Amino acid sequence: MPYMTTSTHPPHGQLFSLPPIAPQRTAAIAPVRTPQRSTVTGDSEVDTVIWLRELIKTGRPELIATAREEATSIKTPLTELEKRFCRYLVATHGNSMAGLASFGFGDLDALERRVACDMQRQEEALARFGCREAVLADMPAETFAREALRGLRRRKSGFFDPSQVEKRFAAWPAQLPCTLSECLAELTYWRDLSRLRHSFDGVGDAISEAFERECFVLRRLASIAPASTTEAIAVFDYLESERLLDQADATAILRNLIKGPRAAR
Repeated sequence: MPYMTTSTHPPHGQLFSLPPIAPQRTAAIAPVRTPQRSTVTGDSEVDTVIWLRELIKTGRPELIATAREEATSIKTPLTELEKRFCRYLVATHGNSMAGLASFGFGDLDALERRVACDMQRQEEALARFGCREAVLADMPAETFAREALRGLRRRKSGFFDPSQVEKRFAAWPAQLPCTLSECLAELTYWRDLSRLRHSFDGVGDAISEAFERECFVLRRLASIAPASTTEAIAVFDYLESERLLDQADATAILRNLIKGPRAAR
C-alpha cells in the first residue's frame, strides 16, 4: 500500500477496521454448478460467447480452460459478436441504453482477469467475515453513520447538506478521525469493504449515510494539518492511487498539504 492507513485513536480505529483474517474460514466458498449451453439470443455464435463467459465466471480452472479452447473455434471476430449482442439488447429492450451492457462482451481475457481478482477478494472476505451474508450485512460503522445522521432531511439532489453532516459527525468526537493518517485509515476501510462486497456478483453497496460519512472524511483531508511531510505525501499518494486528483475537494486538500507540517504553521 503506497500510503499510510494507521489509526492511533482506539475508538475510531476499532469502528473503522475490517475483522482480522482467519484463513481457515476460506473453505466456506460455495460450490459452483457447471453452466450449460442454452439459446439466449438465437444467434449461435453470440450464444456461445455468453456460455463461455458463464464458464469463466465460475472461476474454476478446468472450466476456464474449456472456455479458452472453445473460443478458438469461433471464426467471427469477437468484436463483431459484441456488436451483434449490442444490437440484440437494443432490439429486445427497445432502448439504446440497454446496449451499454454489451461493453466488453467479447473481451474474454479481461473477464478472466476480473474473475480472478473477484475470487481472491471473495476468499479474503470469507476469511474475514466467515460467510457471504456477514459481508453484506450492515457493519457497526454503517449503523453509526445512520444513527449520527438520523432525522436530517435530504436536499433535492438526494444528499444531505454538508454543513449539517459536519455538525452531526462533530457531535461524536470519539469517532472523529483526528489526523490525516486516521482519515486515510477510514477511507481505506470504506474502499476495502466496498471491494470485498462487490466481488460477490457486484452486490452490496454501502448505505447512503456511509457514503455521506466517506465524503465527510475526505473533506477533513483539507482541514487537518499534516503531522509530517511523510503524512502529507501519503495523502497525495492516496488521492493519486484512487484517481481523486480531479475531484472537487482535491484543490483544497492539496493546498492544505502544501502549507506543510503542523509545527511549521
